Amino acid sequence: MVCRLKTPMDLNKLFHKARKAIIIREESPLKVKVFANSERDFEQARRIARVFIDQMERKEIAIRVSLGIWDGPEELQPVVEVTMPPLGVTRYGRVTENLAKEIIRKHIMGKKVMWEHLISQDMAPTLSKADRRYANCLPKGRS
Repeated sequence: MVCRLKTPMDLNKLFHKARKAIIIREESPLKVKVFANSERDFEQARRIARVFIDQMERKEIAIRVSLGIWDGPEELQPVVEVTMPPLGVTRYGRVTENLAKEIIRKHIMGKKVMWEHLISQDMAPTLSKADRRYANCLPKGRS
C-alpha cells in the first residue's frame, strides 16, 4: 500500500484513523482465533484470518483476530474459535476460506450456530466489564 503524504495534516489524519481502528479492535467483544500446528497449516490459517479481517472491515464491524497453536487432532485443523457474547465460545473445524465467509454470514451476522462444522461450544455467559459491574445487583434467588 502506497500512501503519499503531502502535508503534516495528512500524516495526522492517517495516524488518527489507524489509532481509532486499533482501539476499536482491541476493545471489541467479538473475537476470532484461528488455530493450526504446522507450517503448512499456518499459511492457510493466515489466509483465513485475512478473510475475517477483510470481510469485517467491509461491514465496518470491529473484530479482534489472532492466530494460535492447535494441540488437538490434526484432522480438525485449521480450527476457528469465535467468541461472541450472546453465543459464548464456538469452535469450528476444517475451516476453508469459503467456510470462513459462511461463518461470518451465518454465525457472526446471523447469530446462528453452524452445527455441521461445530467442534465444541461453551455456552458460559460472556459478560463485558460493564455487565459484570451490574451482575452483583441481580437477585440471587432464595436461600
